Amino acid sequence: MKNDNVFPPTIVVMGDSHNKETREKLREILAEGKGLSMRDWFAGQYLAGLAANDKAIGTPFEWAQEAYAQADAMLAERERGEKK
Repeated sequence: MKNDNVFPPTIVVMGDSHNKETREKLREILAEGKGLSMRDWFAGQYLAGLAANDKAIGTPFEWAQEAYAQADAMLAERERGEKK
């Protein structure tokens, strides 16, 4: 299942971004390639919809499990569609 990072890390620099140490730290963060994955995005979107439903029941842990299960299903369907 493909799960690329679709949203790169966001960096907010406060202070002197022209400082050599600051520039090096920013390069390290960007080089790690960590960001929001498509799986995280899908889960977050599902979770936002679930949270907006005043009739939704369950614990936050159960909601998170459900959100990632739905995200996995969306990724699997997306991959299946790409193979057609």
